[in-house]
Amino acid sequence: MNTKEDHLNYIKVKGNFKVDCSHQIFTQEELKILEKFGHWFQALASGVLEPISDEQLEFIKVVNKEKLPITIAENAWFKYMGRKAYEQKAGDSLNAHYQPESDTFHNREMAKKQKRMMFSEISRNHKM
Repeated sequence: MNTKEDHLNYIKVKGNFKVDCSHQIFTQEELKILEKFGHWFQALASGVLEPISDEQLEFIKVVNKEKLPITIAENAWFKYMGRKAYEQKAGDSLNAHYQPESDTFHNREMAKKQKRMMFSEISRNHKM
């Protein structure tokens, strides 16, 4: 699979790529690139497809951490792979959700009480 037609057919057959990590770190443009070309990037990175252009050779260097990403496609895949590794390492700790109602340090009622006390003190000290 080392012709341009092979690469184009691979993209067409595979369809959209599922970005299976948090989308928070990606721009909309990066997400679109990953969804459209993710399977192709994965095939290039794993050796299923051989690079046929200088740009693809540079992409492989980024994948192998031989250089930093420059293009938006390189950057998107680099961020994707980094995020996947981070989420895999962090595991379930990323799924812990903050619940403000159970926060005993400073909950909403405490904030209201503090605001009333501050307003009262300011009013008392600034009477004419």
